[in-house]
Amino acid sequence: MPQETSFIDSIVRIYVEFGRCFSFESLPDKMVQQHGVRKPTRGPMKRTTALRHLNSRIVAVLAVALLLIAILVFVILKPPEAAFSGTVIQPPIPAAQFELRDHEGEIFSLEGARGKVVALTFLYTSCTDVCPFIGLKLKRVGEMLENDRTLVEFVVISTDPERDTRSRVADYSQALGMSDGWHYLIGTAEQLGPVWKSYFIGADIFETEEAEIASDSVLEEHGLFRGLGDDTILQAKGVIGRFGGGYDVAHSTPVWLIDSDGLIRVKHGQDLLPEDVVTDIRLLLREN
Repeated sequence: MPQETSFIDSIVRIYVEFGRCFSFESLPDKMVQQHGVRKPTRGPMKRTTALRHLNSRIVAVLAVALLLIAILVFVILKPPEAAFSGTVIQPPIPAAQFELRDHEGEIFSLEGARGKVVALTFLYTSCTDVCPFIGLKLKRVGEMLENDRTLVEFVVISTDPERDTRSRVADYSQALGMSDGWHYLIGTAEQLGPVWKSYFIGADIFETEEAEIASDSVLEEHGLFRGLGDDTILQAKGVIGRFGGGYDVAHSTPVWLIDSDGLIRVKHGQDLLPEDVVTDIRLLLREN
């Protein structure tokens, strides 16, 4: 116990000296007797005004110093904020609710996905450029999530209500290897229009314009090959060759990440890297 006693004695002596400086002139008698310190006594002389002002300044300086130390400790010990790879939506936006039928004929509601992270995007099967590449990137994201895959829902909403029938989106999903990997949601223009608007999707249908198949240079320029191997790129081109064509639908291509509380938190574009989306999904999962 000598070390502990010595430590306590040191603390008491510091307290005593502090009392002498700042007019704390009375200490408990028991403390004085136990630790052998000399109790300050009242003297006939009063402290001068200057000394009192000096003590006040010292107290103020000590208070500021303690505050700065506390702030420094907080900054040092505070865990770093999560660094998302995509564009962070700040403040988060409540995701608009919807309920639509998917490629298997089942009803999917966003409310029913609460507790999971949702990756939501907007595609159409007759697309001649971005859509199959985004679809295959999402497939890769699912593969990379491994055990976390069951905690995520991948959702596609059609931007082409006229041609995206249930049988067609089912075939399209199978061609991308996503039959069991996502919910490809369809509906009428009246059903889909409000959902597009809620998620800031422009979907302009040009029925008199024949869509052209995009060249490799255009696809690469827009980042659609990023994160995909040669075989996967060939697969996407094969899907375009099989399903693409007819009139064009110009539409926005965000991939929204919605957290388990139903808030839109992060946005990725068509040039996304699958590993970046995986990182962001896991950061959102970690918040749970």
